[in-house]
Amino acid sequence: MSLSSAYFFFRSPVESVWPPPSETNVGTVRKSDTNRVRGRGGRECRFKSPVLCRWPWLVPAPSPILGCFPKTPAGAGSSPCGGSENTRIAISASVGLYPDMKQAIHLLTPFLIGAAIGWLSWPHAIWLAPAALVAIPSVAFRGWAGPFLLMLGYHLATTWGLIHGTAVFFPSAGLLLGLAFWTGSSLIFALPYFFYSPIFRKSRSLIGAPCAGVVTTALLSAISTILPPLGIIGWTSPWLGAISEGWTGVMLVLLGIALAALGRKAALAGLVIGVGTAAALGAGSLVLAARHPAPASWVGVNTRLGHLDSPLSYVEASMRLERSTMALLHKGVHIVLLPETVAGLWLVGTEDIWRPVVHWTADHPCQTVFVGTFVPHGRGYVDALVQIHDGRTRVLPDTIPVPFSMWHPWTPVGSFRMAPFSQRPEMTRVGSLRVGYLICYEQLLMWPALNLALHRPQVLLAPANDWWARGTDIPAIQRASAKAWGTFLGVPVLFAVNQ
Repeated sequence: MSLSSAYFFFRSPVESVWPPPSETNVGTVRKSDTNRVRGRGGRECRFKSPVLCRWPWLVPAPSPILGCFPKTPAGAGSSPCGGSENTRIAISASVGLYPDMKQAIHLLTPFLIGAAIGWLSWPHAIWLAPAALVAIPSVAFRGWAGPFLLMLGYHLATTWGLIHGTAVFFPSAGLLLGLAFWTGSSLIFALPYFFYSPIFRKSRSLIGAPCAGVVTTALLSAISTILPPLGIIGWTSPWLGAISEGWTGVMLVLLGIALAALGRKAALAGLVIGVGTAAALGAGSLVLAARHPAPASWVGVNTRLGHLDSPLSYVEASMRLERSTMALLHKGVHIVLLPETVAGLWLVGTEDIWRPVVHWTADHPCQTVFVGTFVPHGRGYVDALVQIHDGRTRVLPDTIPVPFSMWHPWTPVGSFRMAPFSQRPEMTRVGSLRVGYLICYEQLLMWPALNLALHRPQVLLAPANDWWARGTDIPAIQRASAKAWGTFLGVPVLFAVNQ
């Protein structure tokens, strides 16, 4: 088969009608020609191969550089490359040749923008995360799916550590459960943004485009990662990058969203302001973090105990930590913070192990110890800190444990208590200081910290147990989130982590 005959066999739909239109029809494409050009949806197709008739995009496109087709076989008519008029016909006819590919690129762009922002911002540059919020009105002009795809890419890029972490915590499930948690949670976080376009259009007719952009973005982001029920799983919220600069940072981000909602021309200005805001937030957060170091006489104990998987392992850990705690108290340390749950279940036997510390604080009321533990509650447990001070113990419960691994929504037996609307603030007092605490998983979320902010703590305790997340960026994300809240509240943060 000659080259020309082979090309004639695999010719594109545009070349299926030769000779080209006459000079009287130059610059226009008749409806019949357009149907033949597209060759889709049951329209006329002159390919000899049924495969190419069904999927014409398999045929090579006209040259984007030359703007015309290769030469036609002998006897098939004159080539369209011979004149500018026919070239215009060929180019205009080729517009509908690759609609699927163009649509894919159109949809992929917001996804890639969100993924890039998420990948770059967490965990070491969270000041960049608000750029995702500023970009939402901009990508919304590309179609109703733009905001959803933007935030889907963002959350997939920030939560990939769930794959390995879940596989470690649930070894029998392997990677499949981790992949399900990763993709499922990201889809859930992005789902509210499906409704961005209809809400924005209705709001714009009432309050104008800038305010509508701000209201719609703030509302959907609050539903996605702040307010329960999604707020109990909504980590890596883009707003965490803004709160590190306090209310000034929040207002700057809202300004960027308003400008981006003005239209396509103002969208670029909004993005520029968003990036500039992010840079300002990054510099400001570093300055604020330096202004609020932890008190010199407060010590957070980091451990490498790994997975404590039996009552005996908890007993051994408690005995070892009790001795090291007493050594710190003898050195004059005022506050000792231990990681989450390292003391195990707080029962009579556990209290006996820590009895020397209780007696010591009775004689030294200026010293306090916070022990990570969990206490019985109904048919399950409560994740908590036990405050040992002035010869007494006090249980400080958390409000939101880790879903599925600690909180079991399908059964109360052996489950940790979930109380996102608890009326008891996560606060205590050490002398005259108001001390707030966020236990492990709570440090990743917006909702517990917002409740804590209402009570204006002066020091923030951040105990955690990250043995299952070793080798992922989850511990770094957790630490960055807690630091952001510390700078927002203007208080030092004391960490104590088990790995």
